[in-house]
Amino acid sequence: MATATTATNGHKKARVRSPAYPSIDLETAVERVRTIYQHETRSAAPVSVVVSHCGVDIKSSSGLRLLSALKQFGLTEDEGSGDDRRMKLSELALDILLAPDVDDTTRALALKRAAINPKMHRALWDEYRGELPSDPNMRAYLIRKHDFNDASTGQFIREFRATIKFANLSASDIIKDDVGDDSSDTEGERMDNTGRHVQDQKRPEHAPSTVGQRAAAGLPSGATVRIPVTLPTLKVAWLEIPVPLTGQEYDTLASALQSFKQALTTPQPMTATRPRPEPQP
Repeated sequence: MATATTATNGHKKARVRSPAYPSIDLETAVERVRTIYQHETRSAAPVSVVVSHCGVDIKSSSGLRLLSALKQFGLTEDEGSGDDRRMKLSELALDILLAPDVDDTTRALALKRAAINPKMHRALWDEYRGELPSDPNMRAYLIRKHDFNDASTGQFIREFRATIKFANLSASDIIKDDVGDDSSDTEGERMDNTGRHVQDQKRPEHAPSTVGQRAAAGLPSGATVRIPVTLPTLKVAWLEIPVPLTGQEYDTLASALQSFKQALTTPQPMTATRPRPEPQP
């Protein structure tokens, strides 16, 4: 890990750099992409134009941190590179923004996936299995296991807790890894022990995204989805199903529903039938 140094009493002291994490929480990030959508809808635009819609300059640290956060949450995608680099909203962002209402199942799942997209969010969620401990406990874990500096832990924990709350994540949620592009505009970016963002010399390589493959399958992957089934009497039954299922798992589910039929149903009332008239001679 690359480190910067400072002089203390004639000696060089290593400056600890925290791993990259979003500089804003998910709720704020969603508001930023909503603003971008109002200007550009689904179209790609130069990154300088994209951040200007949010009131920041691409050359400022605020602009770079914003780009980084949106990408870490998986809410934006890049097209081109260098001076020709353009950015557009991802399908994940559109699932959140274009939902018919705030209780929409697709929107709820998209928020959960976005919340766990950042690498450090995933690490904490997996470590505690969704049952988060106290702030001092998490702070010790971040410093010892992930080389956080003390100045950054408080900001990160606040951002993480706010994101989990906004996404309504609970310990029962199972969100698989690699649902979006976890890269960021400032890949390799870390924070030193003064809380400033710094840049590592080497950018890490990232595995290709599988979003396209999952979209082609037509099913969200890695979570328990609630599926409403409207019955003939207009009552609504809800099925909670981890997706995707194998064929054997689906058959087991169908068989289990059938086995509950007698316990869940009432006998069909008998209906009186009129006798058929005798044919006339």
